[in-house]
Amino acid sequence: MDILLIEKMVPEAVEWLKARHAVAVCPELAQDPAALRAALYRAGAVVLPRKLVVTREFLDFAPCLRAVARLHADTDNTDLEACQEHHVQVIHARTAHVRSNAEFLLALASGRIEAPNETIGDFVTARADGSPLYNFTNAVDDMDMGITHVCRGEDHVSN
Repeated sequence: MDILLIEKMVPEAVEWLKARHAVAVCPELAQDPAALRAALYRAGAVVLPRKLVVTREFLDFAPCLRAVARLHADTDNTDLEACQEHHVQVIHARTAHVRSNAEFLLALASGRIEAPNETIGDFVTARADGSPLYNFTNAVDDMDMGITHVCRGEDHVSN
C-alpha cells in the first residue's frame, strides 16, 4: 500500500487519491496500536489524526515510510528529529485545501519523477517579439528565490 489514511478526509480527496494510488482507509487503526504497527510496515505515506503521536518507536515500525501528513498545524506530537533521522518528511496542512494536500502527499509517495532528455522535445521560451514566456520566467524567478523543489499536480507533471 502506498498511502495509509488514518485521519478522516473528505470523500472527494479520498477518491482522488484512490484513482491514482493504492490507498487504505483505516481510521479504526487509531484505536488499535498493534494493528496500526502492522499496517505501517507496508505504508509509504500516512495521514494521521492529531491524537496519534509520532515517535522513534512509531517510525521503527515503518521501514517504507517517506511521509507523515497531518491535517492540523502544530508539531507538538511529532518527533521531528526522529523523522529527519528516518528520512520521513512531515507535512502539515496549515492553509492549503484538501486537494492540494492530497496531491502533495501523492507526490511524496511517488518519489522523484525523472525523464530521459531524449523524450523531451524542443520547447519555446520566448514569443516572436522576444518577450519571455511565463514558463521560462517562472523558472528564472524560482532560481532567483532559491527554490529547489516543485510539487505539481499529476495533470501538470509533464510541463
